[in-house]
Amino acid sequence: MIPQPLVAETGHIADLGRALLAAVLGFAGWAKLRDWGGFRGILRFLLPRPPTAVIVLLATAIVGFEVLLAALLVTGFLMELAAWGTVGFLCAATTALLVLRRRGYQGGCACFGDHGAAGPVGSLDFVRNAVLIAVAFAVTRSAAAVQPLWALPVATITLGAATTMGVLLSYGMVAAVVDMRAAGTRPHSGQVEALARLEGQTGGRAT
Repeated sequence: MIPQPLVAETGHIADLGRALLAAVLGFAGWAKLRDWGGFRGILRFLLPRPPTAVIVLLATAIVGFEVLLAALLVTGFLMELAAWGTVGFLCAATTALLVLRRRGYQGGCACFGDHGAAGPVGSLDFVRNAVLIAVAFAVTRSAAAVQPLWALPVATITLGAATTMGVLLSYGMVAAVVDMRAAGTRPHSGQVEALARLEGQTGGRAT
């Protein structure tokens, strides 16, 4: 039988993981909406044959699914389904990054709206996704009772916010260092901008 203090500690760790995943998914969805044309350009790079309407529908579905997962993780509703959905979504996103890398895409990861990055998808992007997948899988294994994040003790909420901000800022700093080093050796590519302009000419502006 698992000791009660250990169960409680495992639950707090799972809550921190939920907060981190919700923040990442929510921010990723917002970043895609902020650069809607660039995001559609990446999908066009991945799927060059479908018509513009299909690309727009797919882009909308991806952003909607990200926001839905973030909301479920925050509220604790359908928690097991949300956790496994996050695992599956991150695995699919990692597969897409692998395809971009194999095809020589030169706009970086662009997972959070940075479509102006130089160079191909890097190893840091795969490491980040691997960590997030591990966190999501850990959340699926939590044996603690699930409750909305805002109903947790103040200390847990504060620790969750601090941990989430620390992880995101640390990743941002590491990514910035990698980008600065890569900028001196790899040329910038305008592929995404060209694809985005093509989308705008053929499909009009997104509503």
